Amino acid sequence: MDKKTKMSMSGPGGLAESAVAGWMRYHGFPDAAAMDRAVDTGVHVIASRAVAQVRTSPALVGIEDLRRLVHDSQMRPGCYRIAFSVAGFSGDAMRFAEECGIALLVLRPDGSAIPVNAWGENLAGSRPNVASFMPASAPPRPVPAPAVPQKRSIWRHPMTWYVIAIMMLGSAIVGFLEMFTKARDVGSSIGGLVICLLLSYVSFRYAQKLGRQRRW
Repeated sequence: MDKKTKMSMSGPGGLAESAVAGWMRYHGFPDAAAMDRAVDTGVHVIASRAVAQVRTSPALVGIEDLRRLVHDSQMRPGCYRIAFSVAGFSGDAMRFAEECGIALLVLRPDGSAIPVNAWGENLAGSRPNVASFMPASAPPRPVPAPAVPQKRSIWRHPMTWYVIAIMMLGSAIVGFLEMFTKARDVGSSIGGLVICLLLSYVSFRYAQKLGRQRRW
């Protein structure tokens, strides 16, 4: 058997259910068996881990048929639900099947079973002892490696420039006092004093700017 497993749709009533039971046994449900057709329920083939509905009517299977499948199998929690139809499924039934996780397959005149939704696609591609009905999920996205924080330069830290500003201000104060305690050239002393004060001011303002950037 392959994905389009052959099943005969001709012959006496119940043959379709028997063929579906064989199809299910091949696809991972070894104890699948057709139920008594004398009792018309929403479930026609039963296994320990799955139930199936088989509709050979020429009319599209509607949402009510699938609701009946869900209702009549509610006493079997955890079982997978499968619906087979000769005519196909209505749009509402397709949407309902996606919401309820029902595998849908169409029985063709040539005897093949064609999946028509993701649940049925995965079921039809399974093999004995494999009964996963979950639609194929997208491959996991690679998780980016955590960014390694860059080591901040000491010259980008506000405290560095506050210290420089204090040192320049201290030098200016010392120079100013030495103008009166030591015999120095007043012109050169004033020049050095101005430079120290200017550097102190610039360093202080730059430290403030770095501080604001760190808060952002």
